[in-house]
Amino acid sequence: MVLYELSFATFGTYPGTFSIPLLGKARKQFFQDSMLEYRFLEGLRSRARPVVLTRGGGYPRVIPRLDINPQVAALGLAEAAAFSGGGGLATRIQEEVYGEANNRFRKMVEQHPEYFDGWKPYARSALLFFPEQQYIGDYSHMYDARVALRELTRNHALFQVISERRVEQGDFEGVTHLMIPGRVTLTDRQFSVLEDFVENGGTITLSGKISLLAPVSDVMVRRVGEWNAVGIGQTMSRGKGKIANVGYPRKLPSDPALETVLLTSDRSELLDRVAVNAYVSEDGGSYMLHLVNYHVPQGREPQPVSVIRNLGVTVPVAWGKVVLAEGMLYPELSAIGRGKNVLEQLGIYAVMKWSDSGGAAQ
Repeated sequence: MVLYELSFATFGTYPGTFSIPLLGKARKQFFQDSMLEYRFLEGLRSRARPVVLTRGGGYPRVIPRLDINPQVAALGLAEAAAFSGGGGLATRIQEEVYGEANNRFRKMVEQHPEYFDGWKPYARSALLFFPEQQYIGDYSHMYDARVALRELTRNHALFQVISERRVEQGDFEGVTHLMIPGRVTLTDRQFSVLEDFVENGGTITLSGKISLLAPVSDVMVRRVGEWNAVGIGQTMSRGKGKIANVGYPRKLPSDPALETVLLTSDRSELLDRVAVNAYVSEDGGSYMLHLVNYHVPQGREPQPVSVIRNLGVTVPVAWGKVVLAEGMLYPELSAIGRGKNVLEQLGIYAVMKWSDSGGAAQ
C-alpha cells in the first residue's frame, strides 16, 4: 500500500465539483480529482495499491462547502477503482456518515473481483511523469503534467502514465506514443532510452524543452539540441519513428496518435467532467472501460449528482461488442445498458465490457 496524504489545498482535498464566488452573484465552477496520484502508481506496474488520505477543505480548518459527504466519499472510492485497479480513499472516522460508501465499495470489490483482477492497462499512448523533477528544483514539470492530464481527461483520451523507473528500464510495453509535458530534465541514460524508443518506431510528442543533467558529452548535447530544434507544429523523423512538437501541454490531446473514447449525450456540456480508463484482458480478447462522473457536489450536506442520461460510448472497433454495462457503488443512480453502446444514465461510476468474441449486452 502507498499512502498519499493530502493535508492542504486552496480548494480542499476532495474530488468532485464546487463553485467559488466572484463579483456580485457570479460564481465560477471547478472540479478536482486525484487521478494523477492513482495513475502514477498504476504506471509503476507494481502490486502496490494507493490510498489517498484527505483532510478536508484546508487543514486544520474545515470549510463546510468544501467538505466531504457520502457521495463525495463514493466518488473518491470510484477513482481508486477506475484508475488504479483498487486502493481507496481514507477519511476521518465517522461511520455514520461514510460507512455506507465504504461498505458499498467493499461489497462491490468482493462481489465483482473479475472487474479488477487479471486486467492490464490499455492505451498505446502514455504521459511521461517524473515527480522527481521537484528534487532538482524544477516544479514546472509537475504543473505541466497536471495541465496535460486534465486536458487529456476532458478529451476522453486513452493513456497510461510512465514513471522514471519504467523509462530507465526501457519498459514501454504496449506503448507506441509517448507525450512529454512541458520542460523535463533527463539523465544521459534516460535520453538514450527515449532515443531507442523512437528509433524502433515510437512517436514522442514534446510540449517543451529537454535538458540534461551534468556532466554531459558534446555529442549528447548536440543530439538533445536536435530534438529541441523541432519547431511548434513540426515533426522530425528518426529511424522508424518521429518526434513532434505541439508547443504547450494543453495541446497534447490534439495529437493524432491518441486513441479516444467518443461520448455523446443529450447534455453535452456535462461530458468534459466524465473520465474514462481502459483495461485489456491477459489474452487480449476483452476490454473493460471504467467511467467516472465528477459532477458530484462537495459540501457537508449532500446535493444531487448531475446524472448524465442517454450516454453514447464509442470505442475502437477492434474491441468487439458490448457484453456488460453495469452501474457501480450507487447503481440506483447509474448505468443500465440500452441498445448498442448506450447507457440509460451514468451516476457516479459504471463499467462496460467489450469482447471481440461477441455476446449479448447485459
